[in-house]
Amino acid sequence: MKARSNAVSIVLLLPILAFVVTLTVPVSAQAPADLPTGLTPRQRGHELVPDPDAVARAKEAAAQAAEGDSVAKPEINVAAPVSLAGFDGIYDTSTGPPDTTIAVGSTRLIEMVNSRFGIYDRSSNLLSEGPLRDLVGATSADFISDPQVMWDPETERFFFVIFENHANGPTSPDEGLAWGFSRNASPSSAADWCQYFSRFSYAGTSFPDFPRLGDTKGFLLIGTNRFSLSESYLGADLAWITKPGPGTKCRSERSFRKGNFTDLRNADGTQTFTPVPARQVDGSRDGWVVATPFPWSAPNALTLYRVERKGAGLALSAPASVAVPTYRTPPNAPQAGTTSSGSPAPYIDTLSGKLTQAYSSFDPRFGNIAVWTAHTVAGGAGSELRWYEIDPADLTLDQWGEVSDPTLYAFNGAIAPDRAVDGSQALFGSAAVLGFSTSSATSFPAVQMVSKVADNPQSGFVLVTQSPGPNVDFNCFQPTRPACRWGDYSGAAPDPVASADSTTGVVWLSNQWNVASVTDDDVDWRTWNWTARP
Repeated sequence: MKARSNAVSIVLLLPILAFVVTLTVPVSAQAPADLPTGLTPRQRGHELVPDPDAVARAKEAAAQAAEGDSVAKPEINVAAPVSLAGFDGIYDTSTGPPDTTIAVGSTRLIEMVNSRFGIYDRSSNLLSEGPLRDLVGATSADFISDPQVMWDPETERFFFVIFENHANGPTSPDEGLAWGFSRNASPSSAADWCQYFSRFSYAGTSFPDFPRLGDTKGFLLIGTNRFSLSESYLGADLAWITKPGPGTKCRSERSFRKGNFTDLRNADGTQTFTPVPARQVDGSRDGWVVATPFPWSAPNALTLYRVERKGAGLALSAPASVAVPTYRTPPNAPQAGTTSSGSPAPYIDTLSGKLTQAYSSFDPRFGNIAVWTAHTVAGGAGSELRWYEIDPADLTLDQWGEVSDPTLYAFNGAIAPDRAVDGSQALFGSAAVLGFSTSSATSFPAVQMVSKVADNPQSGFVLVTQSPGPNVDFNCFQPTRPACRWGDYSGAAPDPVASADSTTGVVWLSNQWNVASVTDDDVDWRTWNWTARP
């Protein structure tokens, strides 16, 4: 029987690198008079969940519980992750939160936000930037959101997926998934990508929300939440598409085999929520998908599916439960500062506790393929990050941890292992870096990180960049939304290129910060990309 790590719960009281303002932060503030009009909830950045009232009640209960909690500060003597390089990423202040995502390959780094893409070389030089619609093949009239991009070491290409609503399609609305891939390992502009659109039975009846991208050796996997046109939850889906063969030619959309598993269930027969397929670092014919149950009050399990090749397509296993420590929906996070009228700055949305990203890779320490994933849950000062390393074969946890602080709310995180696979070279895999956001009633939003190396304790917080003021924009004042949207996810990706004389690999990360908001309606977010060695 192999040894397993116990939970690692690390908290750290940091110096607050911001202007300190003593305030009682309200749940909402007075809305500015000139909010954008005519936007659907999705266009406003509204997080869609099966039962919004249940989430609101859970957040309120978590906020009340946090007021009475007291979190001790332990002694920490662990080497922190080292930030190797950092630089400003792409942004567009005409849209809501960026939902930044990142992928790194052998020669390129790709960053995507809700409206734009950036292509960099590995020295962080920006080679090309433009509207995301140019890269995915959409028109200016189409609505697109929730981009995902990943590097595939097997085919040595980048892949992307994004939700799209065609403005002039054969049905109204014409909803589906835009997807595609780079023609080779070194794209330099939007012209270097193959672009497709597949409806998967959504068009005219429903839409795929919050697409998550993963893969197996031969197939792309896309997990989505299916909502009706009136935004009632219909269930979770898992779409699959065959990967392209060698060469740079863009074949027709009809030449790819495709399928969709609909209304995914948990092991107890209830509907699951937000299926997240793992992105393979070590290629395998089989793949893995993780999800959370919904609705929840205090669940103590994640749902896991195995995806296996069957003939020319894929088969999905019955759902299995992986026992985890109990978790709860997180409360929204306070932030320092005020609105332009002098009211305390609104809270920041920490989402509903769903998983946001997953990787599968070999961990030499345990000798098995592991699935790494994370989500924001209640804990610490109010919200914290919970991460897991899952052994999918045994349906057990190799290890798990909490990213927590007694004074800072932690949220919007992404974790990636340091596994480096490039051709015949495969190194490392027993360490990971997790990037995330923090804020509090006396601290502006900041980007931070922690790392975990082998059986060592988790590191303390490392400040990556600090916002100089609060985030206040039109998303903070939407009807029934008592908090500012801060994005549905951040990005983390293992670097496939590594030095054999190092003891760990490198992880690339992307998250958001903001310049100090002056008005209550202008969007002021920015993105920050950086590399870290655990």
